[in-house]
Amino acid sequence: MDKQTQILLSGANIILLNFDIVKGSITDTSGEFWLKDIPICRQGIFVGLIGYHSTIVKNLIVSSAKEMVLYIELIEKVETKKLQ
Repeated sequence: MDKQTQILLSGANIILLNFDIVKGSITDTSGEFWLKDIPICRQGIFVGLIGYHSTIVKNLIVSSAKEMVLYIELIEKVETKKLQ
C-alpha cells in the first residue's frame, strides 16, 4: 500500500529471507500476496516495487495452519534534479 495515498499496490515483489530456496510472490491487483509451505519459526520478508523504497519486515512469527495478514506501506521514491 502506498504510505501517502493508501492506494493498494500491485506488482510488488515479496521475497522470503533467510531461506535455503528462493521463495517469493508478487502482489495482485488487490495488493494481496500468498506464500505457502513456510517453515514454522520467525521469518522476514523483503518487499520491493519500482518507484518505491524497498522495505524489510522482520520477526514475523509463522505458526501452523494460521493465515497472517500484513499491512505494509511503501514510500514513493521521488528523485529531483537541479536545473542549471
